[in-house]
Amino acid sequence: LVCPATNFTSGFPKLGYKAIEKVFKDNKINFGSRTITQASDLKMKLETLGLTTNNATIVSIDAEAMYPSIKYSLIEKAIHYYAESLDDDCLTIINLALNLIKFGMENTILTFVDRYYKYDGNLKTEEKGLTIGGYESAWLADLAMSFLLDKMDQGPLDELQHFGIYRDDGVGIFKGNVTESQLIEWLDRFQTNVNKEAGNDFLKFTAVLWDPNGNNDTQRETIDPRVSVVIDKAFPFLDMELS
Repeated sequence: LVCPATNFTSGFPKLGYKAIEKVFKDNKINFGSRTITQASDLKMKLETLGLTTNNATIVSIDAEAMYPSIKYSLIEKAIHYYAESLDDDCLTIINLALNLIKFGMENTILTFVDRYYKYDGNLKTEEKGLTIGGYESAWLADLAMSFLLDKMDQGPLDELQHFGIYRDDGVGIFKGNVTESQLIEWLDRFQTNVNKEAGNDFLKFTAVLWDPNGNNDTQRETIDPRVSVVIDKAFPFLDMELS
């Protein structure tokens, strides 16, 4: 059975997230302090840091299979967190909108996970993930990730000059030169803190370290399969090349 990507149930979560988005905008709720809005915005921020190959190390962080890994239970927790200062009328709208999102997610019976479709019609609603290509998925993924980054132990993030994320692609700027083993140790702590706040280990992170001073124009694996190293004069991120 192949279900069309657009059907009548898709309209419910779309209406739900649009309603929550409007309430947040009207009440100036900012949940995107670490969200990259577009590549040019990131470019301007990085240019103010005075980065050189000697005083900083740039890494990219990737959340694997991000949308299916963000479950309804996490979305609900994130929305309530950012809505806690709103009045009763706004909270009524928020709860109605959440019900629309919940209806759409609990009526998804097939999800795309990596390179194959997976039947998840038997899962509890709280365990359902966002669909790839869903109207609401991008906005809710940003919201959930912002919640995790705001609420988690800030230790790993405090070690960075800058950290920003666009959907599943993040970029971090370490102070000074960071080795592969140091990045692996940092990734362990970052992953642990995200898991603790999320209440599960569904979100998995990998990292790529940029070594522009290397001798070979290659990408190589490290002792940890989650971490690789790019040895090149340019480092691709989003639709840019950092140099």
